[in-house]
Amino acid sequence: GTYKVSVQGFYRAGYAAGDYELWTSNPYADNNAVLYATTDDHSVSTPLKRLASGAQSMYELPSDWAWASEGAGLAVPDRMWTAADAFQTMGDDGAMLYSNNNVIVKVGAAGKLTIGLKKEVQIDGDWTIWTNWQLFYYGKNSALEEDPQGINTIEGIGVRNAEIFSVNGSKVAGLQRGVNIVRETLSNGTVRVRKITVK
Repeated sequence: GTYKVSVQGFYRAGYAAGDYELWTSNPYADNNAVLYATTDDHSVSTPLKRLASGAQSMYELPSDWAWASEGAGLAVPDRMWTAADAFQTMGDDGAMLYSNNNVIVKVGAAGKLTIGLKKEVQIDGDWTIWTNWQLFYYGKNSALEEDPQGINTIEGIGVRNAEIFSVNGSKVAGLQRGVNIVRETLSNGTVRVRKITVK
């Protein structure tokens, strides 16, 4: 049958400011921590969300947080206990911060499924943290498709509404040069958030 594996968590590539700089220049670079699901005959994976993707606007830096971009007033958790606080914070997209790290996998007749996280590259100062593992079963004939890039789609469902935001959370009229956050409401009511970089 078809399964979705979900976990809440993030990966920081290096130190906070460096992670933010890397992520804003190319959100797909240096994504070294991945969520994966493996069956007897294949494996799917998706990068864990980057710490910079959940940077929060702050006037002053709270204890055990770090500036991702001090000039922009964006801070990120810098310890396990502040990450736990962030995991309980609602993001602009209506989901909890660093949630929706998902992979979809089809399990064959053998019925074997292995799930986990892995990071095979180490960068000075990098770290990862995760919580809230979930496993969903969609049945044997689900239309939910595997997507090795972690963008899960359901056939026949289109985008009903799309909003575009800058990296600091300001709503903009259209795609801007640099990193754009696109919040799409699908025809089935699901909200999907994507990062699009315009050069």
